[in-house]
Amino acid sequence: MHPYLPTRPTVHAFTKPGCVFCARAKRTLTGEGIDFQPYDVTADARTANASAYFSGAYTVPQIFLGDYHVGSADDLDRLATTGRLAALTTAPHRGDLDLDGHTDDELAHGAADLALSTVIPTSDGTHDPDPQTWPILHMYRRFFGFWPNTFAYLHRWPAAYKLFVYCQNAAAVQAGGQRLGRAVMSEVAYATSRAHGCSYCMTHAVAVPGATGPADPDSATGPADPDSAVGPHEAALTDLAARATRNAVTPQALAKVRDTVDQARHGDGDAQVRMDALTMVVASFGFLNVFNDLVGLEIEGDWAATASARGVTAGRHAVGDTNPRNLDHELPSGGPTLPQLMAGYDELVGDPDAYAERELGFVPAWVRAWPAAQRRRHCHLYVELMRDRPHSRIPADLKHLMARVSAVARDHAYLAAAEGYLAFTAAPDRPDAVARIDRCVAAATGRADDGGVFDERERAALRLAWLSAQVPLVTPRRQVQPTIDHYDADELVELAVVCAVASMVQRFAALTGPAVEPQVREFLTRHGLPTDPLVLRYPLPDAPVSDGGR
Repeated sequence: MHPYLPTRPTVHAFTKPGCVFCARAKRTLTGEGIDFQPYDVTADARTANASAYFSGAYTVPQIFLGDYHVGSADDLDRLATTGRLAALTTAPHRGDLDLDGHTDDELAHGAADLALSTVIPTSDGTHDPDPQTWPILHMYRRFFGFWPNTFAYLHRWPAAYKLFVYCQNAAAVQAGGQRLGRAVMSEVAYATSRAHGCSYCMTHAVAVPGATGPADPDSATGPADPDSAVGPHEAALTDLAARATRNAVTPQALAKVRDTVDQARHGDGDAQVRMDALTMVVASFGFLNVFNDLVGLEIEGDWAATASARGVTAGRHAVGDTNPRNLDHELPSGGPTLPQLMAGYDELVGDPDAYAERELGFVPAWVRAWPAAQRRRHCHLYVELMRDRPHSRIPADLKHLMARVSAVARDHAYLAAAEGYLAFTAAPDRPDAVARIDRCVAAATGRADDGGVFDERERAALRLAWLSAQVPLVTPRRQVQPTIDHYDADELVELAVVCAVASMVQRFAALTGPAVEPQVREFLTRHGLPTDPLVLRYPLPDAPVSDGGR
């Protein structure tokens, strides 16, 4: 027992019986000599609601050092191993968790899942007069048979709607279908979405024409079934797709894909060609998982029934009666074709390195790693959606800080660094630019003082970015209401897109492993900005802004 234990804050541990992660968290606290007050979330609704109300998550364990939140057993272990848990428990704390200060109704109201779709009106893009959108309608009539509910919200930001399809998803679908095969592309989409917990995307992955159904999730490690659509190579691909979501890609998992390519049962191409296709599909679902779960949109009814028969439930998403019949009318013809639009974006960008240097201030390593055939379009998508543009209402530096917060939450050290530097290049003349980079996670989590460098509107956006990186992603009212209060419907869609772009790049970076760029490293070192995501996630609550929360 540590001699300074009496000065520690009261530790609250929300757990449940039979949970191995909860048991591990309790062992860690006990091993550190930390007394804690246990709360069983299965005991009553009030306790379950309190856990979600204060943490923003429906999973356990949720640990509170006073009112300072630690969100997982893994983080608790790492904090203990590095000695940071001792530092956090002995630092002056601001207060205790005010469990008794809330009524049952207040906790239940604040913990309830509040889908952004309830406050964002849909937009009908199926009759859009813009000829540049018409190829999307024809593509999805062939591919799905309907215009998916995702687009009814994404269409509120027309630039994002077109850019996601033409500069990312169309190429991902084409490469995935050709190089992996439709059935395997669906398995990859299912695996990466299952790891995230997005039941909307899981439903689409198993119900789309050409899907065969989810494979056994243990097929990556078990013996190959000679009659299955999934052999050793396909199992390695789906395992890698799931690992990308969790940011848990290993050299061994990458090697297994390459080592089994001669056993591929679908598609064509060498190992690198298949890996490029995989990264494109996984990146697309990085975008879709986060956007769809943040918005909380309804699953199309017929596909939900198909998915249910294949063992995939709707989860937190509502279900429609049937699939929409929104493409049954005569679609407009004429206008540019899909290949013409994609070629136009390529021509607009030209040399992607020069374009990135001009628009972003440097060439991010992940951009150089993007498959060459799609690199120019990816550059254009990222720049148009993340920098200041006439069609965008959220300031670019705030967007990059949101992406930094998301990267820190997901333990992406490289992207946390890159997005911090991009926030600086977006607003280099701001006198508080470095302080904002330093304190954006504190503003998002409330774990430390942000020094007043953010206003309430910005804090709400940063909090949404933090929430978007949680697995599974849920939207408790207490966490999302400030965002709803400060932003209108179009701005909410833009914020969701920013979070989705961050997730898209995260999954790509997890698979490709880019290194921190020299100019980014020099910038962080010069300003004394920490690079360890654990330190960034858990700043000391009493540290001044200039100390970086270390």
